Amino acid sequence: MKSADTLPVGRRRHLARARVWGVGAASLVVLTLQALIVVHVLGVRQTPPPANLGNGPAVSAGLAAVTSAAPSFSFAVIGDVNRGMATFERVMQRVLAESNLSFLILLGDCASDPTRADHDYFREEFAESGQTLPTFIVAGNHDVQVGRFPKEDFEALYGPVDFSFTYGNCLFIGLGSGVLHGQQDEGVAYLERTLANERAKVSRVFVFMHYPPMAALRAPQELLFSHTEAFIDVFERYQVDYVISGHHHRLARTEEGGTTYLTSGGGGARLREDDYGHSGLFHHAIVFHVDGASIEEQVHMVPAAGFLETYGEKGERWLTGNVWPWEERHLAVVLAVDAVAVLGLAFSLRALSRRRTDVAAL
Repeated sequence: MKSADTLPVGRRRHLARARVWGVGAASLVVLTLQALIVVHVLGVRQTPPPANLGNGPAVSAGLAAVTSAAPSFSFAVIGDVNRGMATFERVMQRVLAESNLSFLILLGDCASDPTRADHDYFREEFAESGQTLPTFIVAGNHDVQVGRFPKEDFEALYGPVDFSFTYGNCLFIGLGSGVLHGQQDEGVAYLERTLANERAKVSRVFVFMHYPPMAALRAPQELLFSHTEAFIDVFERYQVDYVISGHHHRLARTEEGGTTYLTSGGGGARLREDDYGHSGLFHHAIVFHVDGASIEEQVHMVPAAGFLETYGEKGERWLTGNVWPWEERHLAVVLAVDAVAVLGLAFSLRALSRRRTDVAAL
């Protein structure tokens, strides 16, 4: 193999030009990617939080403004977004096609991981959907985690982890504390206290959780959780009509002790084959139509997002949830790389400009 010094002059010039172009192209790629990351993340952080998302008074006030509480109304539930935001957007579009919905309840795992960056990404995407329905969110195990993104952080973004409201002569209870290891007894106490105060005033009760509380669902044991018996005892004593949960990425339904148990985890997360086989294995949302004493459930199947949608969303989420947090922790490294890229681009531009001058002089 010949050394660079033994190559013909023309070949050496060609290699030199290639190196200059290579340095310039690499520098431009680094700086362009960095600019895209900064612009995107700043856009995420500057996006106003959606006022219609959460469990606080502002969302409840929006609920009251939708329509007066009447015996006939409709609401929707969607469970488990996780890393399937592109499909979730399709599910949302299907829900928004329904007329006269009063509110929406998300059954947890809206974030892909329990971090502030992942919650910021979800809230930005939710805000971009443009939907204005009052939307309540039940905490899932990907939304909150002791020691990583604790209950206090979740409540700072969305309001109380356990919540309730009445509408159309029905009581709705969300139990986010069911996913907090060591704190499920708080959920049981909140459930019992709320039912003791409100059950006699309403005709129907709907409870929303993330983990499925019923072994009757034939759910794998790892998808159940502690205090299951305590929750079920309260459901039966107060004659709860519906318990609706997520976590399990499919649709399942059973009735036990006068209560209907629904598992609805098809809001976008990857569908999982386990003890259920293919039963209920599709992305979906459920719309409930309440008309006096009757309740109708409508399951709307939604096709998964395509390849380009899915991986485009994954790249966007990766930049927001992984690359930017890493850059914030290693700012000195990022600034050094950016400085080298700027110098490399400047060197390349100068070298190319000098070559043009030399060629013109010939």
